Amino acid sequence: MEPVNLTDRMRDSFQFPTIGESLITFNLSQTFRLWALTILLGAGPSLAADQPLPPDEAFRFNATLKGKDTVVATIVVAKNHYLYKDKTRFALKNANGVQIKDVLMPIGEMKNDPFVGMVEVYKVPISVTIRLERSPKAKGLTLHATYQGCNEKLGICYPPTSKTMDFAFPDR
Repeated sequence: MEPVNLTDRMRDSFQFPTIGESLITFNLSQTFRLWALTILLGAGPSLAADQPLPPDEAFRFNATLKGKDTVVATIVVAKNHYLYKDKTRFALKNANGVQIKDVLMPIGEMKNDPFVGMVEVYKVPISVTIRLERSPKAKGLTLHATYQGCNEKLGICYPPTSKTMDFAFPDR
């Protein structure tokens, strides 16, 4: 079968090669031809936009040690996504002589979630302050964060995500 020059074929008809090298010919209206050309030339990026982001892109996590007894965790929520406040938790591991004193989370917005009903969520980046109590001999800790969210546009939720970060305390 010879290669088909799409420009020539688009003038009067659009031909689709099929199995056995026969052609099926459709007479197309001007509108449909424009639509078909748009799909053929520009569908790649628009179709990719409807694919779910990987969890690490949908919810970007980071944490830093601020001073001697505070960790600040940030989660950047991607556009068209939301993060469940009640599914966002923090715990310590490898933290001899250190415990969480309190966790200060910002106020979210209420959403009528199709999966769980009315729930508080974040649609914007959040900063969480985790205040610590620690003994003078404590050397460091591992922060363990767990969170879960959804892609609002696609109507899908991600499984819970866990991240860990190690911190060494500065000498007192």
